[in-house]
Amino acid sequence: MGKIRHAFWARLNFGTAALLLLALFILVYLVLLRYDARYDWTKDRIFTLSPKTVEVLKDLGAEPITVKAFFKEDQPGREELEDLLKMYANANSRFRYEFLDPDRYPGQSKIYNVDEYGTIVIERKDRRERVRDITEEDLTNALLKLTEARQKTICFTKGHGERKLEDTSATGYGHFYGKLGTENYIVQEVLLSREAIPPEADLVVVAGPQSDFLPEEMQPLRQYLEKGGGLLLLLDPPDAPLEQFTKWLKEYGIILGHDVIIDKLSRVFGGDYLIPIVTQYGDHAITQNFNVASFLPYACSVTAVKEVPEGYRVTELAFTSQGSWAERDWAQIKGGEVTFDETDLAGPIALSAVVEKKDSKMKLVVFGDSDFADNAHFYLSGNKDLILNSVAWAAGEEKLVTIRGKGRESAPLILSARQQKILFIVPVIALPLLSFGTGLAVLLFRKRYS
Repeated sequence: MGKIRHAFWARLNFGTAALLLLALFILVYLVLLRYDARYDWTKDRIFTLSPKTVEVLKDLGAEPITVKAFFKEDQPGREELEDLLKMYANANSRFRYEFLDPDRYPGQSKIYNVDEYGTIVIERKDRRERVRDITEEDLTNALLKLTEARQKTICFTKGHGERKLEDTSATGYGHFYGKLGTENYIVQEVLLSREAIPPEADLVVVAGPQSDFLPEEMQPLRQYLEKGGGLLLLLDPPDAPLEQFTKWLKEYGIILGHDVIIDKLSRVFGGDYLIPIVTQYGDHAITQNFNVASFLPYACSVTAVKEVPEGYRVTELAFTSQGSWAERDWAQIKGGEVTFDETDLAGPIALSAVVEKKDSKMKLVVFGDSDFADNAHFYLSGNKDLILNSVAWAAGEEKLVTIRGKGRESAPLILSARQQKILFIVPVIALPLLSFGTGLAVLLFRKRYS
């Protein structure tokens, strides 16, 4: 009888413990279900919202944000988007989202004028923004558009052989122009010899002029800048110096070099010596947390003067590698064979500079190259972010700076001449010889002792 009672209590204790353990598991599951938490251990934090996105979400106000994603159940990219939207919802409780299959909800598709799978509609009050790309960059920029009082206006100058905005060829600015449109900018052109800069212009861009401006055309730029405007200059190294720009920029503390940057490090990446690689950046909002390389083909130096005029602040923005130099002998450049001598400027060399004025909203950004923003190079490494960050900052859109989409940082392996020889000798020569020698030794050993 005692054994039966003991067995009963043992089973009861075991059952009670099992039920308590099951209840604990259920409780933990319910807590985890209610409070979603994740930890991102990746080096580049690619599964975490950028600090700027979190800041934008905090500043949205009391009005709720609704996202309607028109995706089919098995459509590629749906899971990726849902993971991204979850992060947004966790950062702001007023951010809500839902997925709608256009085939199952034709009424909703008609209300929101959706005629294509994969369309994302973001609503706030009576305003809507549509997004097609599943990236943090596009979603956050759409949120910013919903909170802006008005669209920013960018004016590109024309009449001096500048880049063509709608040109889809390799040298055109079609990609750049299209991206500005998706970021809610109004883009138009202005001919300074005939018309004034529009009063609503937030930024003026001079993109790759092939000839110098006239003094009468420089005056509107000066007046616009001094009134607190933004100006972005993308100037290529010309055979003949751009005298008006060279003289004018010195007044703001910038030296526009009449030279061409030579960078032999480009050979490591399979490029030409005339494509300098930028891996060092100045301390500025445009390049804050910028950790990707940029490529500026056929560029000239843009450096700060030793004594900056009083009231101005000049920040050199992007620098070439240590082994580069600014070639000033144009006979060598045209001949295709260049060598470093005492007349040249040794690297690292600044290819871009920013000018700000105390107690003024004026913003001047100068690059010694316009090719890095053309269709052939726009999406190359960090070029897109560099030019778009420059536009956003100069146009007074500081919130758009550094919220660009994140990706896995490339880590190129650069070997010295000695390391390259070792890498060739060990696998190509040493290991085969070792394998052959070992096999020969085994063969001779067997013949001798067989």
